[in-house]
Amino acid sequence: MIFELHNNIVSITKEGMSLPEFKRLYEQDATEDKSLFSRIAEYIYFVYSKDSVYKEVLPEYRKQLVCKDRLKTKQTEWKEMEKSAGVNVAIEKYKLMELTAKERLLEEVKEKIEDYIDFWKTTKIDTKNHELVASTLKNASDLLNMLEKVEKRISNDNDSKTVGGGKATLFED
Repeated sequence: MIFELHNNIVSITKEGMSLPEFKRLYEQDATEDKSLFSRIAEYIYFVYSKDSVYKEVLPEYRKQLVCKDRLKTKQTEWKEMEKSAGVNVAIEKYKLMELTAKERLLEEVKEKIEDYIDFWKTTKIDTKNHELVASTLKNASDLLNMLEKVEKRISNDNDSKTVGGGKATLFED
């Protein structure tokens, strides 16, 4: 576990600070109270943690909401934050350590769905591109089916890790 959430405050664990990617970010923060590092940690936790209250929101919208709701900045600040090489490396390390392969696949499928949504928002349908738009609708349907299957698979895996199927019984097996 890299981050902890207590009383709505994100903090980094000792194990998290032992990782060079996070230690480097901490050391690079020149502010006296390490407020920049705290903001980065809060951003990474709420955008990429599977325990985040924002986890069900599509990735780009999630980033915007975290900037607006948690960091109290412009919704587009995430673009600048993630451009920083140190932050980007820390995010990749966090995702690698905190998410299973199935969970990473789920996030990638969500990002692809978001790409389709953006395409439809910006594309004006006319006689020249109606076949392309029609094919993207079919592909989107396939993506949604894949999303559903991956979510179900992850849910089944998590249920199998719960003693007694998550139900309290007098005698647990």
